[in-house]
Amino acid sequence: SARVGNCIGGESVNTTEGGCCCGNGDQVNDCGVGLVIPAFDFLGTESLSLATRYLKQKISEQKRSKKKMYNENSTRSYPLYWPEGWQRTERHKIKRAQFKDRSVFTARKQLEIEVRRFGGRELIISSNLELKLDGTPRSGQKQPADKGVAIFFTRNKIEMALACDVYSTVEDNLWALVRTLDALRQIERDGSPALINRAFKGFAALPDPNERNWWEVLGVVPDADEDQIKAAYRELARRYHPDNAESGNVDTFHQIQKAYEQAVGR
Repeated sequence: SARVGNCIGGESVNTTEGGCCCGNGDQVNDCGVGLVIPAFDFLGTESLSLATRYLKQKISEQKRSKKKMYNENSTRSYPLYWPEGWQRTERHKIKRAQFKDRSVFTARKQLEIEVRRFGGRELIISSNLELKLDGTPRSGQKQPADKGVAIFFTRNKIEMALACDVYSTVEDNLWALVRTLDALRQIERDGSPALINRAFKGFAALPDPNERNWWEVLGVVPDADEDQIKAAYRELARRYHPDNAESGNVDTFHQIQKAYEQAVGR
């Protein structure tokens, strides 16, 4: 919130985007989009109109910024990017978690909170769940063949990574990362920052998308059979084909083609 001048009688500045209102004296509150508002003289309707236009402009700029961030991170968020140097769990060792049932949405939100508490920024959550345009998973989709989850973020200007594929659902692997970050914060609180640095040593760099394994590109397990490989390839090729006006991507399509050729040529 921000201070404004001469806001008499609790006049309000409302927008269709969620707006900000001045409800008690000269204090702007309930600013749902977190904008800093300069001082306006609300004694006249012209100033009120000016404030409304200002808010709408800032909200529009914020939305464009969020869209740009999504476009930059989308190829890292889906399909799964597994950190270099991290071993995958063998299929027969994947187990059902004993955690309380939680949705993917709940687990992701708590993971974002834990990363912030840990001092992390620029979080990327990577999995094989298909994403909406806002970068969040589509609702109602089935569990992918590979339920692994990886996260990438920066902390003190250092890129860090964590990943988990021990459990049989995406949401449980997300929650395992929540618990891991909480444990790491506890270690740091107990005065062992060197252990934190050692825990992340060697896992800083994001993998090169051109060097990923074929099963990571296709979003299947390493020992996927021919039918699973073909089904994954057809779905991804349809979605990212350059002729697809909504989601086509030439670079991604070429990666999918290359991955499929590697898979069938084993």
